[in-house]
Amino acid sequence: MPELVKVPEIKKVCIPKLVPHQIVREVCCTRTIAETVHDPCTGCAKTVLKTVPDVKKVVQTVYDIETVEQEIPVVRYVLKVEEKERMVGHLIGEIKPMEIVRRSYSLELVPFQMKVKVPVCVEAPAPCKN
Repeated sequence: MPELVKVPEIKKVCIPKLVPHQIVREVCCTRTIAETVHDPCTGCAKTVLKTVPDVKKVVQTVYDIETVEQEIPVVRYVLKVEEKERMVGHLIGEIKPMEIVRRSYSLELVPFQMKVKVPVCVEAPAPCKN
């Protein structure tokens, strides 16, 4: 029965690694402000909410991918090879000279004639008048 043998190896692999870094971006947004307005008809002051455009600076984390080369131990299995000596029977024979006869044949085509009888219509002789 074949036997499996462990063969340890070391393989180099590239492992992706996330590397964070921060960037600052300007983002467009809106904000609501309270504004006091005087009514021209009544002369009373009232508060009105207004939406105004705004730009804010936002810190954002961005990840880059870097590959790191690393050596990893791997176990591989192979079949164990064994050399064994065993007895082999030997055949002892003689070499005898033999006569070999070679024969060859050839084909010769000869013209062939055949007589064929074909029926032929012959006119009948006129009947005799006596």
